[in-house]
Amino acid sequence: MPDVIYVKRQAQVGELVLNRAAKLNALNVPLLRQFTELMVQIKQDQALRVLVLRGAGRLFCGGADLAAAVEEGTLDDASRLLSHLLHEFSQLPLATIAKVTGGAYGGGIGLLCCCDCVIAAQNTRFAFGELKLGLVPAIILPYVLATMGARQARRYCLSAETFDSSIALHLNLVHEVVADDALDGVIERQIQYFLHTAPQAFRQVKTLIQQSHAPSQEEREACVRLSSTLWRGDEAQAGIQAFFDQCLPPWVPSS
Repeated sequence: MPDVIYVKRQAQVGELVLNRAAKLNALNVPLLRQFTELMVQIKQDQALRVLVLRGAGRLFCGGADLAAAVEEGTLDDASRLLSHLLHEFSQLPLATIAKVTGGAYGGGIGLLCCCDCVIAAQNTRFAFGELKLGLVPAIILPYVLATMGARQARRYCLSAETFDSSIALHLNLVHEVVADDALDGVIERQIQYFLHTAPQAFRQVKTLIQQSHAPSQEEREACVRLSSTLWRGDEAQAGIQAFFDQCLPPWVPSS
């Protein structure tokens, strides 16, 4: 099975599914490449007006696939691919809706920040966990800042704490929080809202929004360089090893 599945639900509505449920839909190089390739197809479909993004299984996205990056030495490739993917996904000319269940972590939150509408189930959890590993959320940070602002990012990106969907709503990471059994109905309602807008006017307004918030190519490249540099540092090596060993990294106080 492919790591990302694209399904045309009807002429104007498509669905993208992160399809690594056994790996909590963690972002590895094959998934990022497939996602990027599918976006080319999606952009060429002039009839398509709404795209729903969701994760297979119990989790929307577990963030970066650290095991694959370590075993295969693909962190640099994954960083560049994620940076390119976020830019291209944020620039799609159609409406994008994220359907979020279970949890969204690290790069998964980056994807949410690139969506026009994010609807989450009540039991969803979120975290920018990179600093616990000696890493940084550099690739997603421009999109996070545009979504939740520097004031909130100071706390939640720097503390790496886990928070629930009610806090995510307060932070503007999600637009609406609903009961699990109501999620599908709310998504369908939101699809209809978008389909009732004038197509050309919609594209023009979205372009205006994109132009005012998109990070420059220079900013994106700087974030990729920073991510790669810290990945090779002593802190990251110790933090990642502690993660695999299921123990605390050396900088955590013993008390």
